[in-house]
Amino acid sequence: MVLTGAAAAAAAISALGKNGNSHAGWQPICGLVPTFCDHVTGALACGFVAVVLHLLVVLHSIYTMNS
Repeated sequence: MVLTGAAAAAAAISALGKNGNSHAGWQPICGLVPTFCDHVTGALACGFVAVVLHLLVVLHSIYTMNS
């Protein structure tokens, strides 16, 4: 749950960095710092891969405990 929540929070912050927030007056940062979006995209990909790997480990553990 914590790993999934962290990946979702990172995705929300990356969307904020990409699009900004007109209600709060925050401008998009990707145009000012182009490497920011590249690094965040890589981190998000790694985070979601970690979620999938964790799910596979949990399923494998459940399977081995029941056999």
